[in-house]
Order: sequence, then C-alpha cells, then structure tokens
Amino acid sequence: MIYKRTDSPFWWMSVERPGRGRVRRSTGVVVDAPTPAQRAQQKRDAEAVYALAQADAARHAAGLPARYGAASTFDRYATWYDAHVLAPQASVARQRSMLGHLRMHFGEVRLDLITAADILAYRKDRLAAGRMASTVRQEERLVGRMLRRAVPDHVSQLGVDFTKLPPLRAVEREGRTLSREEEARLLTTLRRIDRPLFIVAVSTLLRISSLLDLEWKDVRGTVLHVKTKTGPHAVPLAMRAQQALASVPRTNGHVFAAHVTSETRSGQIALLHSRFKRACWRADIPYGAGVGVTWHSATRHTGATRLVQAGVSLRVIQAIGGWKSLRQLTRYTHPEAADLTSAVDLI
Repeated sequence: MIYKRTDSPFWWMSVERPGRGRVRRSTGVVVDAPTPAQRAQQKRDAEAVYALAQADAARHAAGLPARYGAASTFDRYATWYDAHVLAPQASVARQRSMLGHLRMHFGEVRLDLITAADILAYRKDRLAAGRMASTVRQEERLVGRMLRRAVPDHVSQLGVDFTKLPPLRAVEREGRTLSREEEARLLTTLRRIDRPLFIVAVSTLLRISSLLDLEWKDVRGTVLHVKTKTGPHAVPLAMRAQQALASVPRTNGHVFAAHVTSETRSGQIALLHSRFKRACWRADIPYGAGVGVTWHSATRHTGATRLVQAGVSLRVIQAIGGWKSLRQLTRYTHPEAADLTSAVDLI
C-alpha cells in the first residue's frame, strides 16, 4: 500500500517481505502537484514504484534476482521503461527523444552507480552541444523519474538528489531573426494551413499558445482580444494580418481550427514546429536555437526587431507585444550590423 505522511512531501509505501516482515520507505514521488491531473499521475507513479518493490520482494523470497534492480544497466532499464511506462501514454514522441539522448550518455552504467556528478556531466555535455536549458531540465526530470521508480533507495540515500542539483541557467545566445527576403522564401515552402498562422504571428507578436487559443469571437473588427500569459490583451491587426485571417475557413469556433487537433497542446505545438523546421530546410534557412531560426524567433523576435528598426517607440512595442517590462523586450530585439554602423557615424 502507499500512503501520505505529514512530515514528508513524498508518497510512502509499506512493502510486505515474505518471511521478513514489512518495510516502510519513501517512493521518491512527490505528493503535491499544480493540477488534479498531475496529482493523479504522481499517485499512479507512486503505485508503480510500490508494485515494483512488492514484486522484487516476492522474487527475493523465491530466490530470484530483482527484475530491474540496482544492478541493471540504464540501457536495459530504459527499454523496459519505454515499453511499460511511455508506451501507454497519449503523446510520447518528445519523451522518447529525450530517452534516446539519455541512453546514449548512460548506456551500460549500472543504475546504482549513477550519481549527481553524472547528471551534472550529462548537463554539461548537452549544453555544450547547443541544447536549450529548458530541454536539458526536462531531460533531467525524466532521468529523475526513471531512477525514483527503479531504485528509490539509491536516489534517497546515495546522493542522486535532483532537488539539490545546482540551478540550471539558460545560456545566452545571439538571436536569429528573418530577413524580408528569407520570409518571402519561407512563405513559399510553408504548408498552406500554416501560412496564415505565421503571418498573423509575425504581425501581432503573439505567442503560439495564444494564437491556438484564439476564437472567432475574439476577432473584433481590426483588433484581436486575446488572453496571454501576462493577462488579457488587445492587439491591433495590420492589413496583411487581416488578409491572412480572411483566408482562414471558419470550420468551428477556433480561428486556427486545423491546428487544434485531438493532440495535447504540447503535441499540437510539436507538430507545428516539425513542419516549420522542414519548411526552413526547403527554403535554405538555418534552423535551430543558437544556429538559426525557431518558430518563436522567426515570429515574435522578428516582428519586434522590425518595429525597432522602423523607429517605433519601445513603449509602443511593449504595449503591442504585451511585455511586462522594457528589460524583457530587449531580449527580443536584435540590431543588425548596418544599424550599428549607422549609430557610430552619429558619434
């Protein structure tokens, strides 16, 4: 059975060991979570840890080795984890991709020999390879979930404490925006359903999540009334954005209904990013954080930078894009070499 304790943030379990009595220990799975769905998933994870521990106790009583105990290699355990934990989930492509990178790094390392130093070494390698800090954080959380499920005692006792790893800070990189000529090429290679979405994104500086939430009732004349992560926001529509919206068929309440599929929101965005990446390749535009463009930099960054180059007040740009502060806005504007040359000529 699993249960809660008032003095611990984790689910605990009481494991019956034939001939040796019960043992009570932490599952390593946190009880609390932001949403009811996540709390339910945490409880299921704790129950799975308990089930594995109970099975191992039974195998020990029968003189058999634990199915996936501390002596198992990461690669062998990852095969089981993929088949039994990831496979039943609705959207697993991203987690499987992360699992693949983890397997390449840890491979034949035994689960009970993985330490916090190994996790930090993995972090260093991934950041050096140009991965975004947010991606590396997700990969660390995945390996944490895997180890807590397979070897919870090791996680709690032998130094792999994922809550105490040094904080991971994003690596500063030069942003990459689209030139007008690159945008023209990209619009010829984007799929037809993605072109209006892209044009509206560049023209309004809206994030992709806000655009996917957009409904026709939010389009009021030449103004969009949207909910953003900073709150309700009114965005004026340029003529090209109005024309792009006019080309979108009204199949249901969502403006970009073709993109609001049965997938989860993260799955919808992942599909769009995948198509955008292929469109960039076909248009001969470098793709990827730090080396080329991403959807976010090609839309929100590009739009903000063009407004700065046109001499629009930073306060006006801040109001259009919904940034809380000018400091945040400066991360989205990227002066070009010609701008710098023109500036020093004024000295």
